[in-house]
Amino acid sequence: MNEEPTKQQRLVIARLMIDMFRTFYQGDDDRFGSNADLILVVCAIAVGSHTGRPMGVTKIANYIGMPRASVVRKIAYLREKGWVEPVGRSKWRLNEEAANMLKPTARALVSLVQQAAKAL
Repeated sequence: MNEEPTKQQRLVIARLMIDMFRTFYQGDDDRFGSNADLILVVCAIAVGSHTGRPMGVTKIANYIGMPRASVVRKIAYLREKGWVEPVGRSKWRLNEEAANMLKPTARALVSLVQQAAKAL
């Protein structure tokens, strides 16, 4: 039986989401909001990379619920920055440098989730 989350649980989850996005986005001078979609694309590409099943643009778009044209623009930007590389003709993965750069972020995110789990 699925119980409704309590007010305290909803608060913990909301704070966790904010903390996760803040941790993930420690970027340039741009404001976070302009990069939220970019973070989703990076995360989708990471899912494909880590599962050994790289995704193409359409699959990424469907997976994160973003228009395909937006995904194409985000991938072009990520490719220009050197974060992603093509796999074959139409799929994408994080390159080794990007994956290594994200390891400290992943450790911080795991810690945040563990803290939230204790609070729940």
